[in-house]
Formats: sequence, C-alpha cells, structure tokens
Amino acid sequence: MVHASSASLHLYSDTQGRSYPQIIHQTFEPLSDQHFNFSFNAKLGVWIRLTLRNDTNHPQHKLLVLDNPLLETVTLYDASGNKQQAGLLSRPQGIYLHPTFSLTLAPQSEYTWYLEIRNTTTMLSSGISLYNPEDYMLIDREQQMNIVLFAGLLAGLLIYGLLLFLYTRDRSYLLYALYLATLLFHQLTYIGFLPLYAPVWFIAIDNEIVVPKIAAMIMTAALFAQDFLKSREMPFIYKGYRAFIIVLLAQIPLFGTPWFYYPQVTILTGLLFIVFNLGAGLYMYRHGNTQARFFIIGWVVLIVGFFLLIIDALGLVTIMYHFPNLILWLTVLEALFLLLTFVDKLSILQHQKEAYELRLITELEQRNRIIEAEVNEQTQTLKSLYRELHHRVKNNLQIILSIIRLQSDRLKNDALREPFVHLENRIRSIAKTHELLYQNERIETIDMHEYIESLCEDLAASLSHKTLHFKYDVALSLALREAVYVGLIVNELVSNAIKYATTADTIHIVLKRDAQQSIHLHVSDNGVGYDACDIATGALGLKLVSTLVQDQLGGTITPKTQNGCHYNIRFQA
Repeated sequence: MVHASSASLHLYSDTQGRSYPQIIHQTFEPLSDQHFNFSFNAKLGVWIRLTLRNDTNHPQHKLLVLDNPLLETVTLYDASGNKQQAGLLSRPQGIYLHPTFSLTLAPQSEYTWYLEIRNTTTMLSSGISLYNPEDYMLIDREQQMNIVLFAGLLAGLLIYGLLLFLYTRDRSYLLYALYLATLLFHQLTYIGFLPLYAPVWFIAIDNEIVVPKIAAMIMTAALFAQDFLKSREMPFIYKGYRAFIIVLLAQIPLFGTPWFYYPQVTILTGLLFIVFNLGAGLYMYRHGNTQARFFIIGWVVLIVGFFLLIIDALGLVTIMYHFPNLILWLTVLEALFLLLTFVDKLSILQHQKEAYELRLITELEQRNRIIEAEVNEQTQTLKSLYRELHHRVKNNLQIILSIIRLQSDRLKNDALREPFVHLENRIRSIAKTHELLYQNERIETIDMHEYIESLCEDLAASLSHKTLHFKYDVALSLALREAVYVGLIVNELVSNAIKYATTADTIHIVLKRDAQQSIHLHVSDNGVGYDACDIATGALGLKLVSTLVQDQLGGTITPKTQNGCHYNIRFQA
C-alpha cells in the first residue's frame, strides 16, 4: 500500500447530485484515515479528490482500490474530464474482488483525480488505498483462496447437516442446513465473491433484495434455534421466536422496496434477535436443556461478529475496515460450534438411550421376578390342587375297591369270586397311578419303574401262593394317560402269567424308548407257553390288552406263546 507524502485525499459529501464540472469548485475536507462511512443513504454521493505526485525519474503504475465490493457505481475522472467506471453495477469489474482503477504517473509529475461514489441499497462506506499492481494481485488471490476455503467449510457443514437429517429425520438438522445456506449466500455477497463471478442479471436482482436476504438469514436462525432449544417447553420463548419471524416477514414489503427502503430497521431487528437468541439459550440451559451449551458458545462467537457488522453498517464505527475477514472466520467458528451442538446432542441422546435401556432392563427384570414369583405361587397352588385331585380320585377308587371286595367276600364259590379279583386288580392299577402322582414332587409324569414294580408286587400278593421273581428293565417316565394304559396292559399280561403259567417262576418286563423314539413294552415269562387255539375266543384279558394297544395307544402287539409267553408291544408317545 502506498502512503506518505506521495498521495493526499480529500472528501466532499454531495446531497445535491452535482456533476463533475460543478464538484471541482467545491470545498473538500481532508480524509486523514483513508476511510469513510456514511451508513445507508441513497440520496448521498461521496466525492474523493485524489492527488498523487511522482518525484522519481521513472514512470509509476499504481492500482487504486476501494475496499467495499458492494459499491454500486464508482466513477473516476481525470483532469480532462475523461472517466472510467467500476463497481457492482458497472461491469466489467475486472478480476478483483473490489472496485479498482489502474493509474499511471509520469516522472516528476503531479496528477489529480476525482472519484464519484454512489450507493442506493447498501451502506455507503469504503476504504481507499494505492497498491503496486503485482502486490495487490497476490493480496487479492490470497483473499479469494480464503473465501473458497470458508465457502467449502460451510458447504461441507451444510451437506453434513442434510445427510444427518436424511438419516435421523430430526428437523433440527434440516433447519441448521437452511440457516447455513442463507448465511453462506449472504456472506459470499457481502465479501464480493458472488458478484465477481455471477451473471450481471443475477447481480442486479441480488442488489435489490438486501432486506429479504437479511430477513431470511435471521428467520432461518430463529426457526433453527426454536426447534433445537425445544422452545415449545417454554411458551414465552417460543412466542418470542414466532414474533421475530412475523415482524421480519412484515418488514420485507414495508422496508425493502425501492419506494420505501430502510434496511436499518431490519438490521436493528437482527441486533435485537441475536441478544434475544443468546438469552433464550442461557435460559434453556439453566432450566435443564444441557444441549444448549455449545449453542451458547457458538452464538457468542457469532454475536461478536454480527454486533460489529451491524454497528459498522450503521456508521457508528469502522472496525470492519481494519479486519475485513473477521466476519468470515467468526461465521465458520459459529458453524463449527453449532455442529458440535449436534454431536453433543447425539452424545446426550445416546446417554439418555442407555439410561432408558438400563431402566427398562431393570424394570423388566423386576417385573420378571414378580411374574416368576406369581407363576411359582400359582404353580405350587396348581400342584397342590392336582395332588388333592389325584388323592381324591385314588380315594374314590379305593372306595370302589372296598365295595367290590365286600361284594366278593359274600361269595363262597372261588370260580365266582375270580372275576371280582381281576376287576380289583384293574382298578388298583389305575388307582396306583393317581397315588404316585400325589405322592411325588413331579405331577406331570409317572416313574414307570416304580409304578410297574409296585403293581407287580400287588398282583403277586393277590394271585399267587408261590415265590415269583420279577426282572425289570424300565428306564423312562410317562404321562398319566399312557401310564394308565400301560399299567392296565401289564396288569392283564402279568395276571395271565401268574394264573396260567403254572411252571413259570420268573416274569421279565421291559419298557424303554428305542432309537426311532417309539415306546417298546415287552412282557414275558419262562413257562411252557400255550397254544393260541386253546384260548377261549372271548377271553376278556387279552381282548382288553388288544383294545388298549391298538385303539387307545395306536400301537401294535406281537404275541409269541411257544416256550413261554412273550408279548412285544410298540406305540408312539
């Protein structure tokens, strides 16, 4: 940048719309700090008188730079009245972000130029500097690279927010992305990057929608904040956000038209909003919304930048002139902190999910213990009832046995008493199953070894006066239904062996499950056997056995009566 005695700047503010021939006769005031700021004033024109002197013996080439890229019209007049134009609406603007003019100074000479600067939609402020062309090209390229980096970071955060919305369907991420989109659009215009590369027609439209752009940025920030902070839980905060949105929507047609243009109102509304938004975040955090902590930090970062930008736009200070990229990087920091709020939100939600799952598991375990205790209690009650039921059935069968025995005792003829004895044994075999069920801990099944052994002992005691040996190969349990039928079958076959196999002294009983999961019952004795033709066709015992095996158990019976009696029975259970 060129300073010192080689250049002098003077300023004149024109409210009368004077032309160049008229302005050269006006009194100009010295511009000491090379910067002016008249805020928003569409009727005001600023004239700068620039005097340069070349005391060297060589020609000098300088670049006159105005550091406000949003200046609409900038006209440079030389001493002869010839003019050059630059600015937002005077394309081509060149390859630089800011309006520039190329100046040539002959050796040992002095030149005077007049700059006319007018703005109707944005603030009328700018700094004025002289650079060597090679130096400024490096500065401008570096600034453009910073802008590309800034835009890339914001665009990446925007895309990330959209992807999170598509993945989680959480509206906060969508509103965050919309807010970043409006913020990115506004910043790219504000720093001159968008006007440099956009078409002329787009620049013309963009220059007319300053109020809608600022309002859209504030409204998307309000929508995002009210959703992220869960402001519906605090009605007065929620209503505050809604009020800002309504006021901003109303300001667009009221203060954003060429006939009634007051962007200061929208900017002041933005200043009020950032204060309210910070207060809302602090209030929600103090009332238990821990997700608001990074939101508060991010908004504090941005509030500093926006506050400086607003008071600069209102013409109160000139900080942005000295720190042109401040808003750029504060915006990136704010966006990063807002992204951290989502990471923090996911972390909090994960902890809450784990806490809910742990509480759910604890409640389920507690419920399961209660249910298990109730089931055990009900099971014990049912077991007691079943035992009582089997006990009563057994007692009732004992009563029937007693009646039959009393009846048979009145008979003196052994042949007449024999059917009663067989009937008693059959009933006793049924009663035995109920007796075992109410005596044992398990009430669902009957230990067949214990059952058959007890049954055979009773049969031997009631039917035989000689010593009999029983061999048992029984290793399973059966349910009540199958156990009763097997007991009746064993009762009949063992009774026949005791009664008719007079030479037999050993009876062998096998009951087991084979490889095909079929039940195999084998009853045999070591007597001489018999000829099936000698057995009466109406023999009740064998007919009962056949009926039980085939009709009740759905099985088969294979008798072998030579060299002892052997009965092989198979059925499914």
